[in-house]
Amino acid sequence: MKLSNAGEPDIRASSHPADRGAMSWWLGILLALLVAPASRASEPPESKEAQPAPASILPGSSKPEGTGVTVVKTGDLIPPRVVPACKPGSCPFAGQHVTVIVTDGSIAWAIPELKGEFEAATGATLTVVQVPFKEHFDNFYSDVLNGAGKYDAAIACAWWLGELVAGDYIVAYDKYYDDPRFPKWNIDEVLPGPRGLLSYGGKKYMVANDHDGQVMYYRRDLLEDPRHQAAFKQKFGYALAVPTTWEQFRDVAEYFNGRDLNGDGVPDNGLGIALKPGTHSMFNFMSLSAPFVIGPDNPRLYWFDPKTMKPLIDSPGHVRALEVLVDLVRFGPREMLTWDMGKSWDYFLAGRAALTFT
Repeated sequence: MKLSNAGEPDIRASSHPADRGAMSWWLGILLALLVAPASRASEPPESKEAQPAPASILPGSSKPEGTGVTVVKTGDLIPPRVVPACKPGSCPFAGQHVTVIVTDGSIAWAIPELKGEFEAATGATLTVVQVPFKEHFDNFYSDVLNGAGKYDAAIACAWWLGELVAGDYIVAYDKYYDDPRFPKWNIDEVLPGPRGLLSYGGKKYMVANDHDGQVMYYRRDLLEDPRHQAAFKQKFGYALAVPTTWEQFRDVAEYFNGRDLNGDGVPDNGLGIALKPGTHSMFNFMSLSAPFVIGPDNPRLYWFDPKTMKPLIDSPGHVRALEVLVDLVRFGPREMLTWDMGKSWDYFLAGRAALTFT
């Protein structure tokens, strides 16, 4: 199984009116400035319907399975402040105002977290506008297209960059990169894949914020249990181990589906995946489908053929990947078709699934 890497929301750089230009250097990694003149989340998992599956007690054992589950809880860690507060009467940007639009979710948490520190250090006011993921681009693009200047900055997604640069809605920050007033960071420290998403046409437009690596997670306590290893080998004819192919992933999911995996007496599932339309289900399908679509005969084309603009979603690789996904869905709770990323994480961390990829 080869899981692909995908760049996700990154911060865009753009331009302000002159009276706000200096403040943009302090914002640096946090904010992106617009060309247009500036005007002024976790629920508990849903209840699941258990699907028919093997008994939760293995032959020869009187113990419920998966009793070693640990549930992670939020701690009290408070991030340190790195910029001192300005002295009254000498704040460099007193009376100024910055509005930033962000996705309503975990990607945006760093901005409200730094709001107090930013305001104390600059004397400016920071307003954070949070919108649903699927509405974020429409809100931001409408603002720059119409020159309304409602937003001064945005945390945005990597695939927006071409459209924003082509429309001349944002500017490169190359001339600020080495300026002593611009926060120091080394773009070369970003891994090559996501680093390529920060520039366009040889110019730097984006600042690193969040880069995703699509990863498979598994319950090590279950896969290393001798009882499960013996029963799995008897059923499938090979040793239970960390899956390295989608076929093995499917077998492990099938084996554990319907068993009590966290010792609460309720049947659990082989896997849990976020598949809610309009959120992160697209990324999960990309992870699954990439090795089916990209290969020696087609090393680059995933979405469409740029010569004909023909979509490739009905190509053999995408079709086969969708067939695999439909098969896998049988080994998870029906509710995961409506799950966002947070709910899939909660479900796995509660010990209710043997596998997930996210």
